[in-house]
Amino acid sequence: GPCAVTQRALAMFIESGDYERHILRMRRIYAAKRKALVQAFRNHAAVTGLESGLSAVVRLPDRCPSEQVAQRLSDKGILIQPLSRYVFDDRPSINALVFGYAALSQSELEKGVNAILEELAR
Repeated sequence: GPCAVTQRALAMFIESGDYERHILRMRRIYAAKRKALVQAFRNHAAVTGLESGLSAVVRLPDRCPSEQVAQRLSDKGILIQPLSRYVFDDRPSINALVFGYAALSQSELEKGVNAILEELAR
């Protein structure tokens, strides 16, 4: 059945070494994106959470409420979530944005970074 065909295709992908090459290539791409994020915000905001996946947490100063910043960015077509969206109890959230970078092109990454930097400069 189709499951056996899929399994065989995956086995061939792994056995050929293409899977390992793909993983190594993606690691380099994601490392470059992480480095670009850290560099871009280096003098403006703390960037954390990089070791936990394909997103970063960008801490904002108190004068820039993350919910408002996220809404203004959304109005510009930049979809980014405030960290508070991921808090499910009554504890106060850290004033930060969750910046998912995995699927972004270099130009989209730069657009998002620049938009956040503009918000920080307000």
